[in-house]
Amino acid sequence: MARISSRRISPKLQNQMLYLFWKNLADLKRPRDLEFLTTDLFSPVERLMIAKRFMIAVLLYQGQSFRKICTTLKVSPNTVNSVAHKLHRKKSAYLTLVKKFLSDHKVKKLVESFS
Repeated sequence: MARISSRRISPKLQNQMLYLFWKNLADLKRPRDLEFLTTDLFSPVERLMIAKRFMIAVLLYQGQSFRKICTTLKVSPNTVNSVAHKLHRKKSAYLTLVKKFLSDHKVKKLVESFS
């Protein structure tokens, strides 16, 4: 788990930094640019963890069982449960992304290979 310095920055500065980070991330147009950025920002373990959580959301949306997801992705039931709760919230970012993701027929075919 990542550690944050015990020396706190002001909430205003923190919010400004986060806004700039998300804005610049959203401005990236090519998947390759996002890949380069995340390779520099995140460790291999962090990137895999994020990808697994997203794939858990996709598989849950498609009706896969917790057990099958745990076996396929080598994750714990607690991780699947955590993603499931977030996926089923009223305003779920997971749900928005999953629907957009699955609207691409090539991607949908690839995801079906996980089933």
